[in-house]
Amino acid sequence: MAIEQLALSKLRIDGGTQQRAKIDLEVVADYAERFDSLPAVTVFFDGTDYWLGGGFHRYHAAAKLERKKFGCEVRKGTLREAILFSVGDNASHGLRRTIKDKRKAVWTLLADPEWGQKSDRWIAEVCVVSHTFVSELRAEYEFEKRNSTGNVASSPGKLGKDGKVRSGKESDEEKVKKAADKAAKKKAADEQRERDKQAKAAEKERAAAQRKADAEAKRAADKQAKEDAKAAKLAEKEAKKAAELKAKEDAKVANDGGWEKSEAGPPIKKIEDAIGKIARDHYSLVLRILGKDTPEVVALHNALNSVTTALAGLKRKVRAK
Repeated sequence: MAIEQLALSKLRIDGGTQQRAKIDLEVVADYAERFDSLPAVTVFFDGTDYWLGGGFHRYHAAAKLERKKFGCEVRKGTLREAILFSVGDNASHGLRRTIKDKRKAVWTLLADPEWGQKSDRWIAEVCVVSHTFVSELRAEYEFEKRNSTGNVASSPGKLGKDGKVRSGKESDEEKVKKAADKAAKKKAADEQRERDKQAKAAEKERAAAQRKADAEAKRAADKQAKEDAKAAKLAEKEAKKAAELKAKEDAKVANDGGWEKSEAGPPIKKIEDAIGKIARDHYSLVLRILGKDTPEVVALHNALNSVTTALAGLKRKVRAK
């Protein structure tokens, strides 16, 4: 089918093709938020008018967005063809039909002079419901029709798929009573389904709230776990850094004083102490007596420096070993 961009003002929605019990404004708002991702609506063109056959929530979403044009799947057909399409629309896609939506669709055909004469199975196939559902609604429809007109005359019957008209064997009084019983049972069943639906919706809402709470708790736990891991990693890094620093300090201490623990350490220490004593006691006395500029004092000073330098070299070799 061709997809055309039609002006919203061109679409006719007053032909009885709207088969929803009511337009859900929350769904309209949801469709408006993701309008561009939605499929085109179905339109029937009879040569003069474009009849909207399906997609009324999308139509109202476009109106909410003040769209001048939007995508329409255009089919050739009359208003009655659009109505026949509409009663079975959304049976397998889009917003799921409620019991009230299905009742309205079946009621539309039962109230039509031509389609109302069709069999329950024919109506069921067109509306995509069970034939028992149609049968119950037909009895309810006929009961209400008789009560509204006061006419309890025999029904002309129903038109079957084979084209033959079949009349019932029950009397009109029996039919009225049977229809009343079915209507009462139907009402009770509908009320029970509505209660079940509300209970299911409440349970769904509770489950959604629980899932949200669980997700938030998981996010909080994940965030705390990441923070704990980060803190642990930082602590590990600091500990490693402290250990490396201590190792360096220990190595420095070992390099600075380790030579004293070697086999050659004590003799070297004795020589170093002796030189220190000479420099501290005797060398200072010689300087006072002879003066620092005499050749003998200069030679003694140079000798002390040479011995000190030699001892430093010995220390380095001991540390190296």
